[in-house]
Amino acid sequence: MRGFCILETRKLTVSTSESVIQYDGNDATVAFPVPFRFLASGDLVVTKTTADGLDHVLVMGTDYSVAGAGALNGGTVTMATAPASAERLTISREMIPLQETDLRNQGKYLAQTHENVFDYLTMLIQQNAGGLRQVIRVSATDPDPARLPNAAFRANMLMGFNSSGDPVPVAPVSGSASDLALQLLNTADPSKGAAMVGALTDSGGPSNVAAVLDTLRNASYARRNAENLRAAYKRMRIDQLPVTIVCQGDSVT
Repeated sequence: MRGFCILETRKLTVSTSESVIQYDGNDATVAFPVPFRFLASGDLVVTKTTADGLDHVLVMGTDYSVAGAGALNGGTVTMATAPASAERLTISREMIPLQETDLRNQGKYLAQTHENVFDYLTMLIQQNAGGLRQVIRVSATDPDPARLPNAAFRANMLMGFNSSGDPVPVAPVSGSASDLALQLLNTADPSKGAAMVGALTDSGGPSNVAAVLDTLRNASYARRNAENLRAAYKRMRIDQLPVTIVCQGDSVT
């Protein structure tokens, strides 16, 4: 007695590994194809990047509508207003990692139900893989993965690397440009951050901005450069050409 095996060839239900698509606006187009499968309209996140580089997550039902949920070939996002020529639209599939399908004992074994479960898992794997592609990673040849110190040790520090290549917090040089940048970014200390920009001292003295300018004026390289520029200007006025100007700088100037 011979046995027979019947194989049925079907189209892939998740036919692409991509889960993000971008489009440039042109002041006219409102319908944008989504070339990958998504099971629910809410699985899509639409982000508009403005001409100045700011990202805005749009609201479904207000800023756009979605068609094609569950279709094998994807669907379409239709904008309420056409993105401008200097704007960019990013459509990404971002799913919640939950198992919402309840398979009951002695229940119906529906192929489509199981297929959707497997598709959901495949899409979640693609989503995680896409996120990993956007992170800073160490080389595969590194013996051990590098770990950042905890927040308490790296707060208000620069990131450096020791002789083993591991990340370590490094304190910036006092008065340097890096030190000033970290002070401006400090939101924990009320005397730092925004308080440093144009704020008067408690004694009514000059603003912090003026104090920084004084620091720049008093820097050794700043004084030396000013002297060189004044000397060059005098030579140019009496036509002693050519004039070579050499300026130097440090972390302050």
